[in-house]
Formats: sequence, structure tokens, C-alpha cells
Amino acid sequence: MPRARMQPAVKTRLLESVSADESDAHDLTGGDLVVEKVRQWVFEGILRDGDTLSQDDLADVLGLSRIPVRDGLIALEAAGWVRMVPGVGATAVGLDGAAIGDCFELFVTLWRLMIQRAVQGGGEFQSLLGAIRSVQQAQTPEEMAAANEEFVAALCEVAGAPRLEAAFHNAGRIVPRDFFSVVPEAVEVQRRSVPAIGRAVVRGDAKRATTLAVAQHRAHAKNLIRLLSERNVLRDEGPGRSLQSRVNSR
Repeated sequence: MPRARMQPAVKTRLLESVSADESDAHDLTGGDLVVEKVRQWVFEGILRDGDTLSQDDLADVLGLSRIPVRDGLIALEAAGWVRMVPGVGATAVGLDGAAIGDCFELFVTLWRLMIQRAVQGGGEFQSLLGAIRSVQQAQTPEEMAAANEEFVAALCEVAGAPRLEAAFHNAGRIVPRDFFSVVPEAVEVQRRSVPAIGRAVVRGDAKRATTLAVAQHRAHAKNLIRLLSERNVLRDEGPGRSLQSRVNSR
């Protein structure tokens, strides 16, 4: 049975997005470009839940051959951004409050582990204290992104846990570009939360640091859900699972 083709209106939207895009995604090639662009299109609501993503049409839109498109779709399916439907091919998986909440709960788990290892390690905290200062001084989204990377690296250094740092960077992210540039409230949440987390780690108070990390990530989730709701990007979660009820439960 032949695979379904992309709806003309959907393909037009994707072509317009590619033409208007001024991001550094153009530096990517092959399957990586497919992954980045599809994630961006879903996040921005250009692709909606259930939209067909044929290999031929995606190859045409992105100026690629079918092989890297196929490889990209395989990676996207593994990460939950598309589903493979027999006789149809790939279809987009839209975002909802549950998916966003689950992503940030995953980060909470990783932070909890890093905090525990750092407190148990009892090592030197100079790099962590320096990263705290960087977070406190960050003003722009770009500065906060760099300061946050510095803090995570310092926390993992104190924890002696390079594999946790790798897991943190490889964990599935909802926002395809810089989080602090996309979510307006994120810089202030980070500036308020991260120094307090770091100071609790230095004091050896893993419980307090973990509590703060949980609050930090749930605040990020709420702000992102609110932002995407305002942009009408989120798909319907079904009866009894409204956006507002999910926001209030976190």
C-alpha cells in the first residue's frame, strides 16, 4: 500500500518556515536537520498532532535525499516526536501538558541524583561557588544559558558523576532552541532558584536542595505550558485532563 503524502497546506507552511528561518539550524546536515526542524515545527504549532510526514515531502522541503530523512524520522520516533502508522508512514505527535510535565520530572530526577552525589562526595566547592556567582550575574537569556551550563558542569564535577552529566545533556528536551530565550520567565526562575540550590549543596543539605530543584523545574513546566497554551499549540488532553488542572496540580 502506498504511503500517504503530506497535505498541501501543511507542506506550504513548512516551506514558508524554512524560507523564514534565520536560526543556526542551517548549520546542521542530514538526519540531525530533520530532527531539529520537526521538533521546531511541532513546538511552534506549524505541525499539528496527526499531520502526515512523508519522506518524499520532507526531503523536498529540506533539500535532502530520502535516506537522511528516514534516519531522522527513526530518531524522532524513538524520542516520541513522531509515530509510525502502517500504510501511512510518519505522523507528528503534538505536545500536551502531560508531555511537558513528564519532561521536567525527568530533569528533576537527574538533578536529585546529582545533588545527592555532590553532598555525599564532600569535595571542593570552589567551582560550584563560582557558577553560583555566574547565575546571579546573568542578565540576558544567552548569559543565563551559559551560566546554567557552568552550574550543571560544576555540580557534576563535585558529584564525581560524568555519566549523570551526559544523561542530563542527552535527556529529551521539549524546547528545540535555547530555553531561556523562548520562555520569558525562565531567566528569573533560574536566578532565584539555582543559587539557593547551590548553597544548600555546599551546606550538605540535600533535602533542601532537592526541594528547591523540584520547585524550580515545576515552575519552568508551568510557564512553558502557559506559553504554548496562549499560542494555541497544545493538543487536547481529553476529558478530565485540562491544561489548567495539570498546571494547578504541579
